[in-house]
Amino acid sequence: MDEQTAIQPPPVPDARQASRMKRTGQTALTLFVVFVILLPLGFGRTPLSRLPAPGGGYQIDFDLFSTVGVGMGLFALVWLLARFRTILRLPAARKVLGLVGAGGLILHTVLALFMPLGAIMPVPTPRPAPATAGPGEWEVDGTPYTVTTVYVLDLPEGLQYTIEHPHPFGPADANMDDARALEIAFPLMRHAYEKGLYKGGPQTPSRIGVVLYEKRGGRVHGYRIGLSLDEIRQRGEQGSP
Repeated sequence: MDEQTAIQPPPVPDARQASRMKRTGQTALTLFVVFVILLPLGFGRTPLSRLPAPGGGYQIDFDLFSTVGVGMGLFALVWLLARFRTILRLPAARKVLGLVGAGGLILHTVLALFMPLGAIMPVPTPRPAPATAGPGEWEVDGTPYTVTTVYVLDLPEGLQYTIEHPHPFGPADANMDDARALEIAFPLMRHAYEKGLYKGGPQTPSRIGVVLYEKRGGRVHGYRIGLSLDEIRQRGEQGSP
């Protein structure tokens, strides 16, 4: 065979292109792993929120997982814009994982910054509570409850007599919701309602609420739940939390 027409060996892949593909694939997997970790720990929650501080006032609650998610979401957006063509050339599985992870982190960033899923504690300045009760140990059905402070909040739902109660957030409370919060807080609500502790001020509150909180180092973690007086009366008659 003539040397000029001999079949040439396939070209050697470009080293820079191969390195870029490898780095893009690793980033895709990293974004997916971060997104999966974030889902149960802080997806959609605001990075900063106001929580009631013991003794009145408010403290800023910093959510580390949500903040990391926001940072990764911004990185994912830049990564998609800068590496989109390279991402499309990744193996199918790695490409899908990368797009899911990046899309999920970007969605978290939008929700956390503009439409946070986590309930934000009320901003109004607490008013002094009626003088019929105050901080200390409340005995409810033979069980002592520590109450650090009581005050009245003017919420959109109505004027609320608010009780702050320290509560250790153990593993069972990792995903605290209204049902679990009521299970803990309702005895305090019922006690304040039956004893008329919410009465005595210039205006009578139409609601009673409880703030469950726990100090963790220099920050405060908490959950707020409240019911109208009618709801408390009905639940008390039914014997349900």
